[in-house]
Amino acid sequence: MRAARLTILGLLGLLLLAAVPAGAAPPALSVSLQPSQVDINTFFDGARLRVDGQAPAGSQVAVILFSAPSDMDFRIKSRLWGFLWMNREEVAFHGAPSVYLYQGSGGSPDDFKLGLDHLQAMVRIKDGHSDPAELFKELVRIKQSEGLYNLSPQGVSLGSEQNGLQPFSCAFELPARLPQGTYQVQAFARDSQGQITSGPAQPVKAQEVGFPALLSSLAYNYGLLYGVLAALLALVGGLVTSILFKGGGGAH
Repeated sequence: MRAARLTILGLLGLLLLAAVPAGAAPPALSVSLQPSQVDINTFFDGARLRVDGQAPAGSQVAVILFSAPSDMDFRIKSRLWGFLWMNREEVAFHGAPSVYLYQGSGGSPDDFKLGLDHLQAMVRIKDGHSDPAELFKELVRIKQSEGLYNLSPQGVSLGSEQNGLQPFSCAFELPARLPQGTYQVQAFARDSQGQITSGPAQPVKAQEVGFPALLSSLAYNYGLLYGVLAALLALVGGLVTSILFKGGGGAH
């Protein structure tokens, strides 16, 4: 048997070991995505990404959608005097994906070494005075509230086996707060002996279009002009609100 090093595209740094008989061809494990690009327009309210694939017959399947590791700063709330919640400290998380979505055909994400405990091992926390484990739980809570972290152990459906393979499918519900960027979708199979194999990662791009893209371009390339326009829009919005309220008051 030879050990194969499995990673979540190497970016998340999750090391998985799979034993494969020497000289044997690797089992088929692949995914296709629909759509392959998500357009974030003015009225973007989330999207559904469908994943279809095939895996070795008799295996359990897990599929993840994830971003590259990033650095994130949060103000963490903690309890003051036993009953009052306040922002107490600013914490920097290094190496945490901004998006991490998991779907499985059964069992636990930990069976695939894809659970939160394995994710936590890859994250470095700085500037926090609280327990790192508690700070990571708070990060997960924030991300879950935004729909950017989610683990669904029963989200993958398995089809009928044929010619040593079985089809599978799942759907990721992408939240309205999905950041612009390129994400990866990767499938993993776990056989009855507990051996894990991974398929190639497939990219899916979330891209701003229309007015959001224009604003981003202005902010990046013409910072001063963007600031002036933002101030003007705020002023116009305030005037419109004032007129509407005055009009409403005069009707009574």
